[in-house]
Amino acid sequence: MVTVHGGRHTYYVVQSFSLADGGYVMDEPIEARSEEAALAVARRLAGAKAVTLAFSRAGDPETGEFDDAVLIFSDGELPEELVGALCA
Repeated sequence: MVTVHGGRHTYYVVQSFSLADGGYVMDEPIEARSEEAALAVARRLAGAKAVTLAFSRAGDPETGEFDDAVLIFSDGELPEELVGALCA
């Protein structure tokens, strides 16, 4: 879901990872309506997933300019190589 302020949109996303065949597998991302909703979903998934993250990202889809993601929840430890892939 998206919150709109002027031309800027803020997206809230929960991204979890499962363990499979000895490695991490990225689950389907879940969009949330708000920061509070993203936190609720992330907390619910945290006990069942190897890693759970919730973040927001704001920007202008018209220009393609977006701020860096802001982490709002983290549970579990993601390997460095996956952190780099998420931030790219």
